[in-house]
Amino acid sequence: MRVILRFIDLVFLIDRASVAIQTDVVDVFIRELERLRSERQVYESRFSTGMPTDQSQGVSTGPLLLTRIGNWRGKVVVFGDEELDGSSWYQDKSFVTNDPVGLEEQFDQIQTTRGSEKSLSALDALHKVIAGGRRSSVTEESQNQWNSHATRRIILITDRPCKESMTYTEGVGGNVTDVSNELMEERIQLTIYAPEFECYEHLSETDKCEMCCPAGGDSISSILEDEMRVLPSSLMVSACSPDLAYRYKFSGWRYEDEIE
Repeated sequence: MRVILRFIDLVFLIDRASVAIQTDVVDVFIRELERLRSERQVYESRFSTGMPTDQSQGVSTGPLLLTRIGNWRGKVVVFGDEELDGSSWYQDKSFVTNDPVGLEEQFDQIQTTRGSEKSLSALDALHKVIAGGRRSSVTEESQNQWNSHATRRIILITDRPCKESMTYTEGVGGNVTDVSNELMEERIQLTIYAPEFECYEHLSETDKCEMCCPAGGDSISSILEDEMRVLPSSLMVSACSPDLAYRYKFSGWRYEDEIE
């Protein structure tokens, strides 16, 4: 049986004023993701859409698929308060491909600032990441834009609440519902590492999104190490399992013997 390659686009969206990410935590995540790719670990799943299910076993009886990660791309986006920080509120980088060192350098370049407990422009930043990654044409290629065939995941990391409505030009007046709709429209998965603030809880109700919260009001840094260790496996599952994908067209999937 031929092996299908799946591709991953990953954006770390980080609140620079509230989160300090340790280098060793980042290294564990990146090295594990690269290991899964380079060792060509194959994930078995069954395509269940439109297929009957064995009710006694609770599993799909659809055709078996063998999939693995082809390439991954990653980048870091840092954000703050759009109204207070001026043009520096949002700092974007270009995607790097299968490049652990390049992605680690982007994390190393984060310049943290002393934050406050005030709400920040997380909705604006999410909206900007989503909209900024669109291609203006099917042939356009850019290191800042989403791969049209990739599993797309945004990892939002913050300790602070977010403003209820957007203020930056392209999204002014928009709210959680607008960002949620954009995520689903663009087939982007969202993982949120944040305290239990209402805004993020509403976002986590979006299809294919999830939220992880620290216990007892702790900083988000208290759970990042453990969560980052398991994140690569989660990415592989979501990239390779059709049941977790957004109706990927088979015409957009690549077989490994077609490119190797």
